[in-house]
Amino acid sequence: MADVQNLAQQRAMAAAAAGDGTPLPADALSVQDVGRLCGVTKGRLYLWIRQGLLPAWLVPGSGQRVRVADVVALASRDSVGPTPGGESSP
Repeated sequence: MADVQNLAQQRAMAAAAAGDGTPLPADALSVQDVGRLCGVTKGRLYLWIRQGLLPAWLVPGSGQRVRVADVVALASRDSVGPTPGGESSP
């Protein structure tokens, strides 16, 4: 999870440096970043978002963002485990 947190901090600093006016929490990551770092497909992450298992918000022009703390909380649930396809599932 340290990789996830490091990437979140890098993205937040880049957004602040770009000066686009979009305030992002220091631990905000795109769905694509979370999937790549955690080995979960974007489709599975979007399913968890729709089901309310993973809170997310829309950043206009950039897609949905999730917080590292929410990813960690979901990953630590008792019901999260590997599936035959190698993905984690709640």
